[in-house]
Amino acid sequence: MQKGSSYTCQNTLFYCAAIDCGPPDGVDNAVVSITSTTYNSSVTFQCFSGYWFHRGVYAITSTCRDDGLWTALDVDACKRTSVHDSDHPLL
Repeated sequence: MQKGSSYTCQNTLFYCAAIDCGPPDGVDNAVVSITSTTYNSSVTFQCFSGYWFHRGVYAITSTCRDDGLWTALDVDACKRTSVHDSDHPLL
């Protein structure tokens, strides 16, 4: 198997295909912004109003790697905030 910057080739089959990570796993209480699932593309998860990942962090990004997997996220859900934060983007 041979890897290029955005494709994987099987020498025995003479077949090359774009590296595609497929749709990422969801994040609870967040909306995902995605335009592509191929190598080096990014997806952004933005928490709903009143939620955050960590104090002051409302959006996180994951990138499609050359092994066909998304970069790991250190969270799987946005948590409800207990304080009013006027800087939170409203969705």
